[in-house]
Amino acid sequence: MKSRKLFLIVAFIFFLNLNFNDMSLIKFLNLICVPATLVEVTLEYISKKRQ
Repeated sequence: MKSRKLFLIVAFIFFLNLNFNDMSLIKFLNLICVPATLVEVTLEYISKKRQ
C-alpha cells in the first residue's frame, strides 16, 4: 500500500516534468512531496515500533 502511494507521487512528478519545463513548479512540488513522504514514513515507523 505504502509503496504504491510512493510510486503514484513519483509518477505524478515525472508526468509534470514531461508536461511543464517550469523548474520552479517542480522545485515547489519537491519541497512539498519529499518532506511529506519522509514524515509519513517516519510516522509509520513510529507506529510500528509502538505495537
